[in-house]
Amino acid sequence: MNDLTSDQLLDYFNELLGSHSWSSVKLDLYGLKFFYTMVLNKTWDDIP
Repeated sequence: MNDLTSDQLLDYFNELLGSHSWSSVKLDLYGLKFFYTMVLNKTWDDIP
């Protein structure tokens, strides 16, 4: 998971938007942001 590309993330969120509510998508986005910044010690800007 620490080597996801921006295209993979965009595809994931585009599909998620089609099947889930906006609040669920935001929750998932913030969870991924937390994982990248706190667990992997990357800046969110590292994720294109």
